[in-house]
Amino acid sequence: MNRHSFFYCKKVPTIQCIFLIFLLIFLFSQAVISSELYLTETKKEIIKKIQANIYLDNFKTAHTYSDSLILFYNDDPIGYLFKAAVYLGEMTDAENNLYPIQFKQMIDTSIILGEKNILSADSNRTAWNYLCIGHARAYRSLYESRFGSMGSALKNGFKAKSAYQHGLQYDSSLYDLYGGLGMYHYWKSAKAGFLRWIGVFKDDKQKGIDELYLTIDSSEISADAANSSLIYIYIDTKQYDSATVIAEKMQNKYPSGKIFLWALAKIYFEIKQYDKAIKNYQQILDRVYLEKNFYNTIECEYQIYKAYKNSKNETMAKTIAQRFMLYVNKIPMEIRKRQRDKIKILLKVATD
Repeated sequence: MNRHSFFYCKKVPTIQCIFLIFLLIFLFSQAVISSELYLTETKKEIIKKIQANIYLDNFKTAHTYSDSLILFYNDDPIGYLFKAAVYLGEMTDAENNLYPIQFKQMIDTSIILGEKNILSADSNRTAWNYLCIGHARAYRSLYESRFGSMGSALKNGFKAKSAYQHGLQYDSSLYDLYGGLGMYHYWKSAKAGFLRWIGVFKDDKQKGIDELYLTIDSSEISADAANSSLIYIYIDTKQYDSATVIAEKMQNKYPSGKIFLWALAKIYFEIKQYDKAIKNYQQILDRVYLEKNFYNTIECEYQIYKAYKNSKNETMAKTIAQRFMLYVNKIPMEIRKRQRDKIKILLKVATD
């Protein structure tokens, strides 16, 4: 600012100068208020209820809260984003592509509204809209990797990273963006293999872990998601003590959910604490059998059988296989085809 502009008020009548000062103060305060109020307490509370109910496997309740978020903020991408998150959580829990059309509609709506709102948003709101776009792309990537094509999964993963980076250009204090980048940087590096070795991709695994811890410490709504991601990162790096600490903390926070029981069961199996692995798989089995989730029922029976076999308890290993025989004929043919290898092993052990 030059000296002429600095002393501009001295050259206009006092009443005009006062008006200009108050106008500038008003405009500045409005910008601050609109930035702070993107994530209102009401919106934040609804989002946290959605997240909690997903982790607790209360998908019906999570759908109700996500519907209310859309109703209250129907021109905001975040409601449609979390509706998609509920669909994805439910499909992942069931290991079944239950809602492909509804899920994709929510993803597409979130991206369209996010891009539309960016055009008129202030810096903080722009960053939030980029966060919604990035998460929508990340959810689509996860969906495609599980139920679709790896090519589409990779394409959406790259687009998610780009959206997170754009968001940080507008507001570097929105630490939720680092959670998305942290997952991208770690898994991109961990799965790059030969491409990383020849220098096409950098090894950003530690960078990704650091970004997830930053998210845990400072984000608005993403700490639990970052903790969940770190569990599987530490399993991937065989840092089982660190994975166990986080998984137990999260299981205690969400005791009726299964996602962290799965993690604990896998950890204990990997470190050969088979009694604890069996205990966790049995807890999951008791729930998925009642839910008639036969895909995961087979998964649990097979893992319990393997745990007994690896611990040299052949009698109990055979007992588990024979238990499976009692209801194998109830399992739908589509599930039997998907799990045929494990079914074949269990049936062979049961009848030998």
